[in-house]
Amino acid sequence: MSSIIDYSKRTLDELLVEEKKIKNNQYFSAFGIGFLFAVMAYGLVMNGFGVLYTVIPIGLGYLISKSSQKQKEMLKQIREEIKNRI
Repeated sequence: MSSIIDYSKRTLDELLVEEKKIKNNQYFSAFGIGFLFAVMAYGLVMNGFGVLYTVIPIGLGYLISKSSQKQKEMLKQIREEIKNRI
């Protein structure tokens, strides 16, 4: 997916659908980060420090967080475009 999208060429309905899709993705990202934190906490309590329970969830959480930041920027652009049209 390209990071540069021209939202001014889209209709208002398409913008609203895209906004809803990004918001749902943000909820999924938050759930994923929470789940990875729970896996890490469980692994630390039950098995102590280990690569499987600490490094992998931290790495995946970082990747999810980085993707979420891009989605926040896209959502901001979409909301500005919706605001300009209303």
